Amino acid sequence: MIKEGFYRLMIAYYNGWAEFESIYGDIDLVVHYLKRGLKYAERLKRVASSERDIHVAEANIRKARLILSLFEEKISVSEFKKGMQELEKYPIAFRRGREDIGTPEEAIAATIHRIEYTYDRYDVRYPSFDMHRSGDR
Repeated sequence: MIKEGFYRLMIAYYNGWAEFESIYGDIDLVVHYLKRGLKYAERLKRVASSERDIHVAEANIRKARLILSLFEEKISVSEFKKGMQELEKYPIAFRRGREDIGTPEEAIAATIHRIEYTYDRYDVRYPSFDMHRSGDR
């Protein structure tokens, strides 16, 4: 039980930092935080005993992999949006108390908007990313 709580806490911590850094365009840090959060989500999935923990782990694994795939140009923006909208079947994963205000659908829509904004504004093509906004070259 303590392990699961720690893993949930670390997932929320790294997701928060990834969201914060995505707005400022530091894609190297975003990818680093997503990979760290993904590591804890995979650990949570291995030790999860409750349905809530399984849903939290699975939703965060899918979310991180979708974002990383988009940044590495393995999928398109429309495929990313479709994959994110499929996460609505894990509503409990997006009900984390005071961190998310609103419904799970609004949390997913906000994530889609934030990542799409970052992807377009900074012209992300990870790992060859030069940290300039589109049109600044």
